[in-house]
Amino acid sequence: RRAAFGTPAQRRTLASARTAAGGIATADYLAGISRPTMMKTSPLYFVSFLLCFMFSLSFAETLTKHYPQYDLVLNFSDGKAAAMKNEHWGYINSTGEAIIPLIYDAVDDKFNDGLVAAKKNGLWGYINESGQPIIPFEYENLADFKEGASAAQKNGKWGFIDKKGNTIIPFLFDSHGFFEHGVCIIS
Repeated sequence: RRAAFGTPAQRRTLASARTAAGGIATADYLAGISRPTMMKTSPLYFVSFLLCFMFSLSFAETLTKHYPQYDLVLNFSDGKAAAMKNEHWGYINSTGEAIIPLIYDAVDDKFNDGLVAAKKNGLWGYINESGQPIIPFEYENLADFKEGASAAQKNGKWGFIDKKGNTIIPFLFDSHGFFEHGVCIIS
C-alpha cells in the first residue's frame, strides 16, 4: 500500500511501509528503494517516522526549487544529489549538471564506498560514481554494503554478495540481517 499524502510526484517516489515478521519494514523514503529495515512497531515510532518523512519532503521541495529543471532533488552528499525528471533518476552536482544520467527507475539517496544502488528495468544493481554498472541489474532488492557484504534478493530468496557481485552467501533465505563484527542473522 502506498501512502496517500504529499504531491503526486512525492507519492510516486515514496516506497511503501510493509509489515513483516513482527515489525514494520520501511523502505528508503524518497528514492523508491524497497529494501526492508526491521523496526519495532509502536505509536512513538510511527509518529517519529511521519515527522521525519514530512521534514524530508519539505527539505526536498526546497532543494527542488533551486533546481527547477528537475521534478525532485534529494539531499546533497559529497557534492552529489539524487535527482528525478520525468520519473527517471540519476545524480547531479551542485551546479545542476547531470553527472550520472537520469535513466534509472530509482536510485539510492547516497553512495556507499563509491557505489550506489540503482534500479533499471525493474531490477537492482550497483553503479559507480561515473554511472558505470559494477554489479549487474539482476536483483529484486538490495541493501547497503556493511562489512563488505550486501544483502540481495533473487527469486524471492535472500543471500549476500560482495562488492564485485560475487555470491558469498547463497540465495536460500526468507529474511536477512546485517553483518556486524563478522556475524549476521539470517533465516
